[in-house]
Amino acid sequence: MIAIGLGIILSAGATWRASSAVFTATTTNGADTFATGNVALVDNDSAAAMFTVSGMKPGSTGQSCITVTYNGSLAAGVRLYGTSPSATNSLDGQINLQVEESTASSTFGASCTGFTSPTTLYNGAMSTFGTTYTQYSNGLSTWAPSGSGQVHSYRFTYTLSSSAPNSVMSSTASITFTWEANNT
Repeated sequence: MIAIGLGIILSAGATWRASSAVFTATTTNGADTFATGNVALVDNDSAAAMFTVSGMKPGSTGQSCITVTYNGSLAAGVRLYGTSPSATNSLDGQINLQVEESTASSTFGASCTGFTSPTTLYNGAMSTFGTTYTQYSNGLSTWAPSGSGQVHSYRFTYTLSSSAPNSVMSSTASITFTWEANNT
């Protein structure tokens, strides 16, 4: 019996030793890296107001242009909308706002000299613009830059209604125009 038990133990040891003898091989590739792209917008007025108008009277009009450059690496959609609209005595309802977009690549200042081939994005009351186009999802434009360095220019024209009522005398209105890019 002892001989049988000793034989089983020696046999198990030999089997264990034989089963741990294997050939192996591996392969690896270089370090895998991941990086995100970006969306980036800049304008040529360094975030200054396009309009600071005082002394308006019925029929007063003016315009200003701004150039927006897309500097992102990802394809994106760019939209224009209004934020922080405010007015006293409903002055914003008496101001007609026309917004035009152009693919012109020149940098325009307030004079808009040379602004060509515009597409009208909006023509109506400033109050309606400020309450209708309030975020990216309902913003205006069909601009879809595919990479960095693409430019669009915008011409904004305001006109105080020639039939503006006396109730808007000494009133104020303001709005901030915002361009937002979202990658597609």
